[in-house]
Amino acid sequence: MSTKIYLIGLPGSGKSTIGQLLAKSLQNDLCDIDQLIETRQNQTINEIFAEKGEEYFRELESETLQEIINSDDDLIVSTGGGIIIKKSNRELLAQQKYTVFCHSTPKAIYKRISGDKHRPLLQNADPYQKLSELYNERCQLYLDVAKTIINTESLSPSDAANSIIKWLEQKLY
Repeated sequence: MSTKIYLIGLPGSGKSTIGQLLAKSLQNDLCDIDQLIETRQNQTINEIFAEKGEEYFRELESETLQEIINSDDDLIVSTGGGIIIKKSNRELLAQQKYTVFCHSTPKAIYKRISGDKHRPLLQNADPYQKLSELYNERCQLYLDVAKTIINTESLSPSDAANSIIKWLEQKLY
């Protein structure tokens, strides 16, 4: 049976960075869903949103999540921030043993990612306001599916990864 650790949270909450550190520490492969979609589509997420729309992207995201869940690989899975929008994705993630909510406030995320042009939902709006809206819309959804919460606002990425490893050790042994 394969072991997969799913990292969920708002855009900019540290999922990709923490995922890289976890993958290195646990000697597992990292699967970043957004990067996988970009590679397969030969387009950036921004381009997919602009040319085909958010709904098309969300379908790709759902298909990719299902494929990963069905694989036999041990993986660290960094999800996109909006993966929990679809009820079917929430149901799938809730069934997984190791789903970690990387939690950070909009204020902390804004400081971390201000100026980042690779986040489609933050392109055409005031980024702080949009992050606040996303937080209000999604926070409970993340909490509903997560098996644990890591505060990525107060922890460095390496401390967050170490906290996840300690949590896993408690669950595994």
